[in-house]
This record gives sequence, structure tokens and C-alpha cells, in this order.
Amino acid sequence: MNKSIAILICLIGFHMFAFGQFVTLKDSLLYFKHDTSLIPLNIFDSASYTSQEPAEPEIEKSLRSYWQKEFMRMISVNEPGKGPDMQTAAENYEKYRGKIIRNINIIQLDVFGQTVADTTHKPTTWIQNFGNELHMNTQKHSLREKFLIQPGDSLNPFILADNERLLRNLPYIKNVQVLVTETENDSIDLLFITKDVFSIGFGLEIFDISYGQAGIWNKNLLGTGHELYYHLLWNYNKSQNFGHRAKYRIQNIGNTFITINIDYENTWRLKAYKIYMNRDFLTPEMKYAGGLGFEDVKSTIDIELKDTTLLNSDLNYNYIDLWLGRSILLSQAYRRKKRSSIALTGRIMRYNFQDRPAEVSADYLHDYHQRTIFLGGIGISSQVYKKSYLVYGFGKPEDIPYGFLATFTAGLEKSEYVDRPYLGFAYSFGAFGTKFGLLYYKIQYGTFFNEGTEQGTFQFMFHNFSPLFNKEGRYNYRLFTKINYKTGINRFEDEFIQFENNNNIRGLTSQNMKGSQLFNIKFETVCYSPHYFLGFRFLYYLFIDGGLINYKNKLLINNPVYTGFGAGIRIRNENLVFNTIELRFSYYPVVPENSSAEYIHFSGIDIPKPETFIIPKPEVMDY
Repeated sequence: MNKSIAILICLIGFHMFAFGQFVTLKDSLLYFKHDTSLIPLNIFDSASYTSQEPAEPEIEKSLRSYWQKEFMRMISVNEPGKGPDMQTAAENYEKYRGKIIRNINIIQLDVFGQTVADTTHKPTTWIQNFGNELHMNTQKHSLREKFLIQPGDSLNPFILADNERLLRNLPYIKNVQVLVTETENDSIDLLFITKDVFSIGFGLEIFDISYGQAGIWNKNLLGTGHELYYHLLWNYNKSQNFGHRAKYRIQNIGNTFITINIDYENTWRLKAYKIYMNRDFLTPEMKYAGGLGFEDVKSTIDIELKDTTLLNSDLNYNYIDLWLGRSILLSQAYRRKKRSSIALTGRIMRYNFQDRPAEVSADYLHDYHQRTIFLGGIGISSQVYKKSYLVYGFGKPEDIPYGFLATFTAGLEKSEYVDRPYLGFAYSFGAFGTKFGLLYYKIQYGTFFNEGTEQGTFQFMFHNFSPLFNKEGRYNYRLFTKINYKTGINRFEDEFIQFENNNNIRGLTSQNMKGSQLFNIKFETVCYSPHYFLGFRFLYYLFIDGGLINYKNKLLINNPVYTGFGAGIRIRNENLVFNTIELRFSYYPVVPENSSAEYIHFSGIDIPKPETFIIPKPEVMDY
């Protein structure tokens, strides 16, 4: 026990030390200002040296000067977009509450060169102009379909802020700003300034000489807001050399805020059709939510169990998922400058297997039981958004939620073996402070009942990110902390939890890191760099991950402590739809048997999203 605690204390100490070392970097370079761009003096100050070479011909000198200017434009060091850190999203519109909206207009900016903060800025390089010519802006009627407000409405600051947030969260929109202008007769005009991202992306992964995949996608097809993805996979070691994966997605069909996803996959071990229609409680004012999903899947899979693996198991099933919800906005919410809502939800899930592993029994391989699950839930939520910068992104505005969410779920599972009731609850809470940043925690528990509790799960999560340090300087910093504890209660013998790559100790996986209890703590110190190259921004970080899992001993604290630490860089152009590029170097003091450790990692990653407090559809807690 003392050993485990000592190691975790050392992790915390190293985390704080790392932050202190990062702060000292801000004074290590000397800069001067040139055409509003900050340029390292020791690299680009031509006056710092004299040349003894003979004078160049005028044509060569002119060409050299042209390309120097183009190069300096591309690699000039610009300040990332910044604004008030953690400002309540609706504050800017509060003084216009109740005024009648006369007109709503839209201005669309170029993808490259212009910014919402400075609409007068123009593209400065041929690359930017070429990209703008290739891009097709979102059609204005497609944007208007996503408006929560219309001319003639009286302004509600919360709804206007929600509209700005929902538009900004669209995958093909980089930024949105709303300007309010007072007019005669105590009315107002609204101007939505929007900036798209360049919606076309592609990718290529070659794993070895005979195996790889290539993909192309468009997240704003012909400016309609529709998304289309296609991936071609090849493996010349298989009888079926080629595979295909495609997805089509439409958000907000006919201004209903219903999203439809259609997925198709046909590879050497999987053939699947999936279609989902869904409408979430996107705002507290939305009265109805629900969804309908269907899957038809045929596959050959390897089923990993606690002590063995079932190879080449044939699986053929279809799945139906239906849910509905009704929300009520609590009347006193506006007087508290917050909105709270309560919702009733119901859900039916049905699993129907045509082929499955032969080993299935009443208490074995529960995931492959024929079953129908009926769930009902009640939830209460209070959520507010603060607008911030440089949290998970690289400079674009981010909407960070805080508040609370409490849900209670009850239901019945009717399976081929036994009927079992289910009960579950969850409570999450988030708050901001000027000294501690965002504090978030979540407690949840769920279990079936069959002559006592069965297949129960308990989980505690804690997340924190600090305020933005050195806000007035060129290098900015945040500290991130994540703690996760999960345990199974009367689970079946073949069930387990394990450390997952990137979710627990990043880059480390092992067949020996399995058990019924897991504790994990992650620290990250992030430096947001002002450096800028062809629209790409750079983020540097140090990390420390540690954790225990009860693989060898039932008492969690008596098991080995596994750790990983290292440094990395993330690169992203927020004008493009490509994933963030990450290069990471890691070291693991203790590597268990049968493990895979990524000492050097290079790949594309998704930007993480903050936890929300939106009332969800009822569900069985995941183990």
C-alpha cells in the first residue's frame, strides 16, 4: 500500500515540476514585431549579419525576394485566437432580452485568410486564394434551417447563445459570431457571421506491403451540410482482397433537428448495414427527443475472454433500438440565470441472433444472449455554457458546459434464459472557479437482479483542467487531470475490464492487465504555442499516466502499479477537416508480460469533447 501511494505522489510532484519547467520556456527566445507578425529575431533579422557575396542580377534578386516573402507569410508566427476565458455564453445578449427581432442576416467569410474577429483581413498567399476557390460555402438556406429563432420572435439570450453554439459545433463550421444592432421601435437586427472549414479530406494508411487503407470524405457535400465518407481497404493475404466502408450523414432534416446516419461496411470479416435516426435534447426548450436504429451484421470475430480467446466465431444478428423522451422546462430557471429541465424517457432494445458462439449459456457470454430490454428513465438537468479558448482546441472558440445531471433508470431484461429487473442511477456535477478552473465528477451505479444483484458496475470519474496560465504572454498553459475508478459487482466469470490504449495508460496494452477493478490517474501539462505554419498550429505536452488493476490479487492496492510518461506534440489546422496529428514519445518503467508498448506513436487523433449535462436516453451501464 505504501509503495503505491508513494508512486502516485511522485507522479503528482513530477506533473507540477513539468509545468514549472514549461513556464520558463517563454523567455527563451527574442522576438520583434513585423507587419503584425511576431518573428524570431535570430532567424529572420537580415540586419543581424552582413553578406560579402557579390550583388545578384535584378531578376534573380526579385525572384528571391518574392519567394522569401511567400515563405515568411507561410511560417510567420501569429498569436492564436484568444478571447475572454470562461465567459458565460449568454452574457453578451442579456441587455437585448425581450426585444423583437426584425431581420436576421448572414455573412459568410472565406475559409482561408479571413477571421470572425477581423472580417477586413484578406488572403495573402496564392495557396489561400486557391483553397478559397476550391471550397463551396455552406448554402444559406441550410444554415437558416438550423436557426432556433425567427424574425418576429422576442429575443431570449439563452436561445440565441444556444443557436450560436449549435452552429459552431457543426463539423463543417469553424466559427460563428452574432452581432446585434438596435433599430427603431425598440427592435433589433441579428447578423450571423460564419466561417466554414475546408470540407474535403483524405487519408492513407499503409501497414505493410500488402495491407492498408485509403479514404476520402466531404463533410459539407455541395454546401448542403451532408457528410459523405468512403474508405477502400486492401489485404492481399485474404481471399477477398478489397473491402469497402461508407457512411452518409444528414443533420437537421427539414429543420426538425433529426440526424440520420447510414453506414455500410463490407470487408473480409464483416458485412454490416446500419441506419440510425436521432434527435437529442439539444436545448432545455426542446420538448421531444427520440431515435430509431437498426443494424444487420454478419461477421467472424475473435472473442477475448479473461483467460482465453475464442477464435473465428461466426456472428450473425440484427438489432433494433427505439427510444422516446419528453422534457419540461422548469419555470423558475430564467430568474436564476440558469435553465433547468426534467425529462421522462423510455427505450426498447432487441437483440436477435441467427449465428453466435456455441459456448453461449445462461451465465456465459451474456452479450450474445437473445434478449429484449425495456428501460424507463427520469432525469433532471441544469446546464450553462461558458465560452473559452485553448482548452481542447487550438484557438477556435469552445463551448464548455457546467451544471449538474441526475438520472434514474429502471427496466426489465427478457432473455432466453431468465427475466431480470435492472436499476441504475448516475449523478454528475461541474463547476468553474477562477483558481481551480473546471471541476467535474460523475458517480454512477447499475445492476441487474437475479436472486440478488448480478452484473453490477460502479464507477467514479473526476476531471479537471486549470485556468489558462500566462494569458497575456505568447505561450499559454493548462494542467489536465483525470481520475477513474471502476469495479464490477457479481459479474460473470468470463467478464473483465482492462487498461485500454490511450484511455488509461496511453500506448500500453497487455493481456495480463485484466481484472474486475481498475484505478487510473492521468496528468497532462499542455503548452499552447503561438507558432503557425500554413494554418497549422502546434501544441506541446508532457504527460504522466499511472494505474492499478486487480489481475494478480483481488485486493486492488496489492497489485503492481503501472506507469507511463513522456512528451509529445499535436498539430492541427482548424480550417481543415483532418484529424489532429500527434507525435508522442513514451517510457514505461514496468512492462508486464504479453504486452504491447508504443514507445514512439504517430497518428491522427480526434479532438476530445467535454462532458455534457444533457439528459440522455436510458441505458444499461457499460462494464
